[in-house]
This record gives sequence, C-alpha cells and structure tokens, in this order.
Amino acid sequence: MPQNIKVYGVVILFNPNVDVIDNIKSYAQYLDKLFIYDNSPINNLDLFQSLYTDFEIEYIHNCNNDGISKPLNIISKKLYNTENSWLLTMDQDSSFPDDSLPKMIDIAKNTTQNIGIFSPFHKTALNKNKSKLTIEAKMTVMTSGNLLNIAAHKKIGGFDEKYFIDCVDWEYCLKLNSMGYQVLTLNNVELNHGLGIPFKTTSLIRRKKIVVLNHNHIRRYYITRNKLLISSQYNKKYPKRCRRYLYSLIKDLKKIVLYEDTKVIKIIFFIKGIKDFIFKNFGSINKY
Repeated sequence: MPQNIKVYGVVILFNPNVDVIDNIKSYAQYLDKLFIYDNSPINNLDLFQSLYTDFEIEYIHNCNNDGISKPLNIISKKLYNTENSWLLTMDQDSSFPDDSLPKMIDIAKNTTQNIGIFSPFHKTALNKNKSKLTIEAKMTVMTSGNLLNIAAHKKIGGFDEKYFIDCVDWEYCLKLNSMGYQVLTLNNVELNHGLGIPFKTTSLIRRKKIVVLNHNHIRRYYITRNKLLISSQYNKKYPKRCRRYLYSLIKDLKKIVLYEDTKVIKIIFFIKGIKDFIFKNFGSINKY
C-alpha cells in the first residue's frame, strides 16, 4: 500500500450564501487541506472566517468567473509535487451525510489499482435508485463528491478548459477510460447533490411523471454547445454514447418548449450554443 497518502479538497463557489458553510463542514474535517475557489464577482472571505479555526483552509478569489475546468486544473497542479495524493471535488450545493465520506477515503488510500476516480452515489432529483452492486465501473460520473487521483490527472493532461462548465466531468471521465484508468462508483457512499431547479410534472405525451431540471439560459447554452463538442471529440472511440448525447439534445429542446419557463431566451441560447460549436467558440461565453 502506498505510504503518506494525502487527501485534499476543493469546493468551487459562485455567489454562495451561508448554507455552504454546513455543506463544507460535512467533509472538511476529513481532509488534509481544503481549497475554496470562489468564482464570485465579490470577495466572500468573511463568510468563511469561522472555518479557519477548525480546518486547514486556503481561499482563492481573483474577481473572475473561471468556470469549473480551470479551477480544477489549478488546484490539481498545486498537488503535483505531493506523492500519492487525492483531490475531493465539491460543488457548493453538495454535502455528505453522516460518515459517508471516510468510507470512500479509506478505499482510495488502500487501493493499488489503476483508478482515476472514486465517485459516490449521487442522490439527485433524477437519480434515487442505487444499483445492488457495492462498486460499479462507470464510463462517466458527475464531478461533485469525487476523489481524483492526482497522478492520473497529470498523466492525461487534466480537464479540457474549452468546456468551461457542463460536460467537464463527462469529458474527463471518457479521457480517463480511454487511457486505461477506471472510474468507480461506490454505492455505499452517498452524496446529497443539487441539480438545476427541478420540478415534477406530467408528460403531455405519455402521461407519466417526469422531472424537469429547468436550467437557466446560460446553462442551456453550455449544455448544448458542449454536448456537441464531446460528441465530436469521442465519436470514434465511443460512438453509442455520443449518439446518446446528441439524442439528448432533442429531448432537452422538447422539455424547454413543453414544460420550462422563459422558453424564448432558452431557445435563443440553445441555438447560440449550436452556432458557437460550429464556429469553434469555446471557453467562457463572456469572452466573445
């Protein structure tokens, strides 16, 4: 078993409120150090002062929204000189119940296999039923709550910063799989994870209950553009999965038209996402 294994963490914030403190407390105690990367336009350091007495914290704020992929790369690269380290990646709306996280950390510290990510079971509005398997190999998982193998991050070249937000996690996982690393979900480890602004409704076609995530127009832009991007990048390696991504865009548009609010602006940004993919405008929407 590798010696001197360290487990660090990063939580990426955008205009956080006081609720994020309790979320952080659910996992900070199990980490050697937590990086708080704040994408907000204003400095929120005062919000986290109470955490400094109990945890090893480093607050990072540069008055700019760097998205998801860039902060994850910045923090991961800070750890390149540490041996056998793992990085817990958290969203501000995610938390671990009880002592769930230590189970995953213990497994990561004792693994000798070629694992790129250990992921918890993400308990969301769309995902409530677990597999009966304790450990599952996956092609992709969501970013929040994962333990990233820092050595693997370095070897595969990190996260693709063209994605900015949305599909960042899918692309990273597909890259891990394509380079021989496993992505494993531990179904006995749960993460409470927010996802969009979900609501339940009845399908107008099949008359069954469905969940609509109701993402805002900016998220709709990134989701559309980046599903096209990931499909173009990985179609040869994973054609069935990429066809599923493309088909999901049709379902996304149908839900916007039939169920979601602010339909017009979402459709405009859906189309803009397609156009920017075609003309290769990637990264942050604010840069062009």
